[in-house]
Amino acid sequence: MAMNYAWQERKKFMVPVVTGAVVLFIWYVFILGGINGAADRDLLARKNAEGFLRLKMQAGVPTDDGVARAERDKGVFQKDLKEIQDKLVFRVDEGFKAKEGQSAATKFGSQRQAVFQKIEGVRIPKGLDQIDAGRLGFPQSVQGMPEPVLAEWLVRLAIVQRVCLFSMECGVTTLKLLEVVPADSQDEPTVPPDRFMGVLPIKFKVTGKAETILRLVHGLQQEGPFYLALEALEVTSADPTQNLLGAVVTAGALVVRPEAALTTEVKQ
Repeated sequence: MAMNYAWQERKKFMVPVVTGAVVLFIWYVFILGGINGAADRDLLARKNAEGFLRLKMQAGVPTDDGVARAERDKGVFQKDLKEIQDKLVFRVDEGFKAKEGQSAATKFGSQRQAVFQKIEGVRIPKGLDQIDAGRLGFPQSVQGMPEPVLAEWLVRLAIVQRVCLFSMECGVTTLKLLEVVPADSQDEPTVPPDRFMGVLPIKFKVTGKAETILRLVHGLQQEGPFYLALEALEVTSADPTQNLLGAVVTAGALVVRPEAALTTEVKQ
């Protein structure tokens, strides 16, 4: 009888963990692999087309066939890129962008306070512990930080808002931000302005029932303006007596800059 009880207890923990592993496997094999493959093929086609045209131009005027091929490849690339943007690019509203002539540090400070108040408005009624005492994973002061880094941090702040609000909506019992920025004294943006595609990840930890964790992981990956790619997931037993699981989640926002993709020169 004791062994049967032990099996039942282990089963409560194993089912969500195995389910999570299956979800991750399906995601990496069938979704993320396809996206990366399409992007790699389009980039290779674009580079080949540019190289082909450059060789023709060095020899004289490009042929009609070369121009037509380049236009065709460009059309395919733009179509695939638009599909990626519509489904998988995390969209940031204007509130997370500094206006012309506005200091990025001032904008970040005011927006962080606004996000913190919005999170507090949801957290307090639920009785959860305060999340990072207002810092939200960023340094207390951002004065002197490079403008491109602060522009990227504003995007990361939007990701923090999405993660925190959605986690609480799913019914987590605790929420802690683990890694929001690469370093408090970051010198350069993670995704340089001239790079056409990149990912901005953040790492956080939650506890909750198995269905809560699954709802959170599934919801973050819904295609659309709030899409976040699941890069890593570690699930453990937090409190077997209450059937609570702990999950350390790394989720990333896809950043795409079409202008960089179309203007960056191919170096020889």
